[in-house]
Amino acid sequence: MSGVLAKFVVASVVMWTAPVATMYGFYYQIIPGASQLSSSMQTLASRFLAVISINLVIGFYICMAMKETPHQDLEPDPSE
Repeated sequence: MSGVLAKFVVASVVMWTAPVATMYGFYYQIIPGASQLSSSMQTLASRFLAVISINLVIGFYICMAMKETPHQDLEPDPSE
């Protein structure tokens, strides 16, 4: 159970830091090529990439959860 909680906490922290880091990188022109865009395009691109980063984190979390559950074959009920 602690492994599940640890994965959830890590995914939650990354879900908060990834979009903030993306927007910070565009705002302070840390990401290459961001300085060549107009300010409105920088804002639009940073928000778009922040949403994409959140969706990627959710996707990775779902993949980790799917791998975690054991595969069980359904067996017929012997009492019938």
